Amino acid sequence: MDYNIIDSAGLYTQSGYLDFNFIMGFGYPYTIVVSLRGGGKTFGSLQWCVDEKKYFMYFRRNKNALKIITDPRYQIFKSLNRVRDWKIKATLEKEMLGHFLNEETGDEIGLAASLSTFGGIRSISLDDVEVLVFDEFIPQPDEIRKYDLFSAWLHADESITRNRVVDGRPEPRRILLANTDKIHSEILAGYGVLDTFLFMQESGTE
Repeated sequence: MDYNIIDSAGLYTQSGYLDFNFIMGFGYPYTIVVSLRGGGKTFGSLQWCVDEKKYFMYFRRNKNALKIITDPRYQIFKSLNRVRDWKIKATLEKEMLGHFLNEETGDEIGLAASLSTFGGIRSISLDDVEVLVFDEFIPQPDEIRKYDLFSAWLHADESITRNRVVDGRPEPRRILLANTDKIHSEILAGYGVLDTFLFMQESGTE
């Protein structure tokens, strides 16, 4: 993977949160953001998708996380609904596929899935997805998994991207987010950028 480290000037809003208008303005097909919790990664990336009218698919590693982010009590748009006065509702279909609905317009604005069960989703077309958001892509050190994370991510990416490429449409953009100070990640290693992230962490580069 070819990559660039962007200049950190303009990286944050005046409120101190990550500015995804600035970050996504570079137009890169892959955007990877790793930081400690509280920087506004999830909030900012989903806000950008909605503001730019990008139909998105939001991924978490496992189905328990998927259940939580689509539960009305904790759903992922709860803060954005409050801050932006939006009315985005989350639902979960057969414990495998989440749907995000703008209740004011009636439009579905995005989907959600877990990598651990994505392979079980059948007979639906995902080629309208314009942005893939993989949140918490770096697992906790003690997490036990029965699947290869990088392979599962590549499978999901390819499943969504394939028909768009065949039809001559642009590939979806990918946003990978992680709340951690533990940089070691099979996904970063799989993309060949782990050493770069380790250098950035050691040198304090943003």
